[in-house]
Amino acid sequence: MENISNIINPNYLEFFCNFFAIALGGSLGAYTRYALTLFFVKYRIVSLPFGILCANLLGSFLMGLGTSLLLSHPTAISPEASSFIFIGFLGALTTFSTFAYDTFSLWGNGERLKASLYILLNVIGGFILALTGFLLPLI
Repeated sequence: MENISNIINPNYLEFFCNFFAIALGGSLGAYTRYALTLFFVKYRIVSLPFGILCANLLGSFLMGLGTSLLLSHPTAISPEASSFIFIGFLGALTTFSTFAYDTFSLWGNGERLKASLYILLNVIGGFILALTGFLLPLI
């Protein structure tokens, strides 16, 4: 009987491991975004689309933190775990298309001040939290 390693090309195995890591991370990230949106809709904490804002800001912070940790410890996690976290989970958690839609909806409903505030909070808040996450391990 032939050895399984001779039958399965290691490149295919690596591809499928990354594929499933990204798919699993993406599904968890998308569900986390959905749960945050439902939470803020249910409790109507503020009148902005706060669930997406929270997802984008949290994702920005985690992206900065993870990037900083990986730069200081490049072999701390496997390539599959990195794909799971950064491409899958954080890629699905944060979403520019929903941010654009929410902004367009606010603007279209005549809530131009809220739309402008929402843009500023996402862009500036995302940058500040990504920077904070990046610098945190260096302290």
